[in-house]
Amino acid sequence: MKSFSLKNITFTKDEVIINKKKKQIKCPIDNIKQINYTRITFINFLLMYGSDYPPGWFQITFKNRVDKMYSYGFFVKYSDLKKLPKEFLEKVTIQ
Repeated sequence: MKSFSLKNITFTKDEVIINKKKKQIKCPIDNIKQINYTRITFINFLLMYGSDYPPGWFQITFKNRVDKMYSYGFFVKYSDLKKLPKEFLEKVTIQ
């Protein structure tokens, strides 16, 4: 599998690289606990208002701390999410 990039994140075979401002945070695939995505729909806007995962939010949660954080999240379009390789798309929980 070649690397696949979204706006702030790059998926490779062995690791996930998160681009934050002036640094790149590298996390091995084994350290990923779960990946959540809240799909942008009208019902999710009504139900998820004020929750931890607003619609369009892509959150990666780690087993151990990575750069002092247990999770990173950012907004991703659903059409971009569908372009993920199968290995990562199977790990994503879509709400």
